[in-house]
Amino acid sequence: MDGLTQRAQVVLVAGAIVALALVVPLSMMVELRAVQTQPGVEPMDVGVLDRQLHAIVRAAATETDRSPSAMHEQIHADVGVVESHQRAHGRVVQVALADAAASERARESCPVGECRGEQGLIISTDARGDRVVGVVFTTVVLGPDERGSLTTTVWVDTAARG
Repeated sequence: MDGLTQRAQVVLVAGAIVALALVVPLSMMVELRAVQTQPGVEPMDVGVLDRQLHAIVRAAATETDRSPSAMHEQIHADVGVVESHQRAHGRVVQVALADAAASERARESCPVGECRGEQGLIISTDARGDRVVGVVFTTVVLGPDERGSLTTTVWVDTAARG
């Protein structure tokens, strides 16, 4: 009978080892299933971003005197709202004023004659002094399934007309 008790103990120990060996893969499967059930991040809607940037420029143009310093300050503050909104949707979005692109756009396609680009703003000088006529943004998107950059030019007069 003593041999039978030892054999039963060996069988019990072997069964416990097999059960523990199965616990690890099963727990990993449960964790993987939990990760897979997380809602996916929708791709960024470029049209929505474009409307947000136009709204930022339109608000800055109507709430300031369109001087470069006032516009720069207002736009910089409002861009942070877009970035935090996108972060809440599972992606990192960095929106910045594009200095080099603004200088290029000022040379190539200023709608009011001569312009210059400074700190992402396209500036024209008239009798009232320096006035912002356009803004150039560079947007970098880093999401789970998306990566990219986009340059957007918003002309102030166009934004003010809607």
